[in-house]
Amino acid sequence: MSDAEAQAERLPAWLRRSVLLALTLALGLPALAILGSTPIYGDDHSSHLAVIAELAALLRAGETDLFCSTFNLGFPMLLYYQPLPHLAVALLHLASLGRLSLELCFNASVVLLWCAYPLAVHAGARRLGLGDRAALLAAVAAPTVSSALPFGLTLHSVMGLGLYTQLWAMVLFPLALGACARTLAAERLDRSALAAAGLLTLTWLCHAFYGVAASTAAALFALAGPAPLRRALPRLGLLGALVLASLLFWLLPAAQSAAFAGGWPWDGVDRWEGYGVARVLATLGTGRLLDEGGLPLLSLALAAGLGVALARARRDGTLRALALCFLCFLLFLCGRRSLGHLVDLQPANLGLQLFRYVGPLQLCA
Repeated sequence: MSDAEAQAERLPAWLRRSVLLALTLALGLPALAILGSTPIYGDDHSSHLAVIAELAALLRAGETDLFCSTFNLGFPMLLYYQPLPHLAVALLHLASLGRLSLELCFNASVVLLWCAYPLAVHAGARRLGLGDRAALLAAVAAPTVSSALPFGLTLHSVMGLGLYTQLWAMVLFPLALGACARTLAAERLDRSALAAAGLLTLTWLCHAFYGVAASTAAALFALAGPAPLRRALPRLGLLGALVLASLLFWLLPAAQSAAFAGGWPWDGVDRWEGYGVARVLATLGTGRLLDEGGLPLLSLALAAGLGVALARARRDGTLRALALCFLCFLLFLCGRRSLGHLVDLQPANLGLQLFRYVGPLQLCA
C-alpha cells in the first residue's frame, strides 16, 4: 500500500498493545488453573510427558545417544521425531536443579505457547504486509477457531487431543512465514534473511509437517507475492539452502536409514488421502471449518475477505499470495480422494498425512 494508505491503516500503539494484552490475559487467566504438578488432560499429553521424562533422565546421566525406549521397540529421538519441544522442557527442568517439576515445566510451556499464539499471528501478519487493523483482527480471531475437522489450530487440538509439538508449530508458523515474506519482498537483502531461515528451521525441528507447509507457503509468496520474480526466486533459493544446510544433521541419517523405518500404526483413508472435495466444501460452506458449535461469524468474514482478496489480487501482491496459499491448502486437504495425484505437485505430500492441512488452511483463513 502507499504511504498515505499505510498511515490511514495505522492504529495508535496504545490501542494495539491494550487489545493484545487483554487477549493474552483472556487466554492466560483461565489457563492458570492447569499450572502445577498434575499432568494436563489431553490424549497425547501423557506420551509427550513420558518422552520428556526419559530425555531428562538421559541428559542427567550425561548420555548423548537420545534413544527413547518408552514406546514399542524404541526410536532415536534426533532421527525419527522432532525433539526440540521435548528437549526445551527437559532442559528447563534440569536448569532449575529439579526445583521445577517436569509436570510444572510442561504445563507452563503449554500455557505460555497458547497465550503466545495470537501474538505470533499478529506479528506474522504485520510482517506479511497486512495493515494494523487486519493483523489485530487476525490475532483476535485465531484462538477462537473451532472446527468439525480434527487436528486443526484449535483449543480442542491443544487440550483435548494434546498435540504438544503442533502447539509449538502454531506459534512458529506465522512468524516464519512473515519473516520469509518480508525477506522476499525487501528492497535490499540484509540479516533478516538469517532470521527468516532460523525461524523456518525451528518450525521444521518442532513439527516437520508444519515445516513443509511453511516452506510451501513461502514458495507461493515468492511466485505470487509483491516482489518481482527476479528478486524473489533467488532469495527463496538462499532461504532454502540455509534451511537445508541447517537440517542436514537430521536429513542425511534419516535418508540413509529410511529402509529400516517403521510406518504409522494407525491407518485411514482420510488421514493419508484427504477428505475429498464434497466433505471439505460442505464443512467450509456450513461454517464448521472455523465456527463449529457457534455462530458462523468467522466463516462469513472469511467469505467476504476472500472475495476482497480476489478482487484486489492484481494490484495487491500480499493478498494475492495469501489467497493462493488458502486455495492451495484447500486442495491439499481435499486430497487424492477427489484430485488424484494433482496434490502431489508438492512431492512431500506423498509421505504426509493430508488431513493435517486443516491447520495451515485455518491459519490462512
